[in-house]
Amino acid sequence: SIGFSILYFKERVSRVELAAMGLLALSIIMVLLD
Repeated sequence: SIGFSILYFKERVSRVELAAMGLLALSIIMVLLD
């Protein structure tokens, strides 16, 4: 159904955003440690 696909899309986007935030935080930590 359309509602399910929308929920799935939102879930996918939120995971992508979390991954992007994690990579950004990791890169900042690497810069600070170096």
